[in-house]
Amino acid sequence: MKVRPLVGLFYLYIMNEKKKKSADYYIGIGLCIGVAVGVAFDNIALGISLGLVFGVAFQQYKKKQNKE
Repeated sequence: MKVRPLVGLFYLYIMNEKKKKSADYYIGIGLCIGVAVGVAFDNIALGISLGLVFGVAFQQYKKKQNKE
């Protein structure tokens, strides 16, 4: 039973490290949000396209921010 807190602390230590996200991470997040919005407004095609556009835009913004 005393091992559990140590596992939790180790998990927090691992999660605090800065991990570089892959290039497709923001596109995937944008698509997920776009599909959710598309389903909510009953227009999935528009949601997917807007999610893709915003995902790519945010990815380019983060890439530019990391260069500087």
